[in-house]
Amino acid sequence: MTTSYVLDLLKNRQTCRSFSETPVENDKLQLLKEALKYSPSKQNTYPCQVIILGPNAVAEKEQLYPTTHCSPQFPNMFNPQILAPVVFLFLADKNLSQIWDKKQYKRMYKYAYLQAGLSAMSLVSVAEDIGLDTGFVAALDASIPLEGIDYEERILFGVGVGYHRDDVPERYR
Repeated sequence: MTTSYVLDLLKNRQTCRSFSETPVENDKLQLLKEALKYSPSKQNTYPCQVIILGPNAVAEKEQLYPTTHCSPQFPNMFNPQILAPVVFLFLADKNLSQIWDKKQYKRMYKYAYLQAGLSAMSLVSVAEDIGLDTGFVAALDASIPLEGIDYEERILFGVGVGYHRDDVPERYR
């Protein structure tokens, strides 16, 4: 019977909600950056930007935290994945804001999401393969300006990367 390492990896991964403060090693961070570089793309185009918020970007992560709404039923719950040691923010390319034709803008925005999703899956697959935990942050306020980061793009979503906490029950990790 044929087996797939990647399928096994995907079957066994869990979304991490509670990250430890253990830093992500530099060599592992370099592998994650390389995964983004080699992510599949249409005609080698990349209609999105990736901003990496590392361990020194605590203020930016805390600024984003209250914008990570869980759902209307839980207005005071937020996504702790945005507080991970390393957060990869996927943003629509700033050139999208210059498209005035609504139909073309919608098509390009959808394409940006698709490309960001492919890149995120590449990132998550490599992260899980090298022993890191990951968690998606999809409910971000896309228009919030981050102090110290100059961009006009819109945040599509984020991926938190690090190690899960051992001091909380497994169902809360």
